[in-house]
Amino acid sequence: MLDGMEDKQKICNRMCETLRATLWGCDIESLTYIHHSTDEQEVVVKYRNGHRKRINVSCDSGFGMIKDILRGL
Repeated sequence: MLDGMEDKQKICNRMCETLRATLWGCDIESLTYIHHSTDEQEVVVKYRNGHRKRINVSCDSGFGMIKDILRGL
């Protein structure tokens, strides 16, 4: 945890590893958490073919972010 807060990039890293272990997510290269501002955060999903997808995770807790990522994939 960072200063008593959730480490959202660490959550993304572990989630990416888990998704890659499945047939459904084996083409995911990375999940990158980006904190633009207090009110604007996103996760960028990068696929092995170079395609990228942006998922809005603004104001999410770590668990909420996981749910939004799964919905966004």
